[in-house]
Amino acid sequence: ETSPTPIVRKIPYNQKVEQGIIQEVISFIQKRALTSSINILESREIETVPADGEGRDLAQLFSNAKVAEGRTLEAKRRELVCWYNYSESYQNKVAEICSKTGVAEKIAKSQVYAMIKASLPNVSDSNLYKKTERAGSVYKLFGKIIDPATKKE
Repeated sequence: ETSPTPIVRKIPYNQKVEQGIIQEVISFIQKRALTSSINILESREIETVPADGEGRDLAQLFSNAKVAEGRTLEAKRRELVCWYNYSESYQNKVAEICSKTGVAEKIAKSQVYAMIKASLPNVSDSNLYKKTERAGSVYKLFGKIIDPATKKE
């Protein structure tokens, strides 16, 4: 007897991108939760370990790593807010073009891409599309979490 062959389903590219973003966000949130006890001041300044003691060098390296981790998490948070803001503005511009001109959403998106490309000629079309798609996923994920007035949680 032969065993049944498992069914392999191909995951669409968009779904893979969304899964990757979701994993990044979950990882970011988990790391943030683990380090939430780190004082904001500690994340801005390197803590100097007292000069006496055998493990001073290791303690200083640990302290430096802890500070770097805090800075990394803050930078990642700021990056997510930037992508959120970009996607929100992008979607608003597409909606504005659709309502003013009556064109289809696809045409409005093409017009917005053209506007962006005019200001960023060194960004490839595929990079712009991928980053915009990714920003849209961030926007969807955080749309109910981030306060629109302050852009903070």
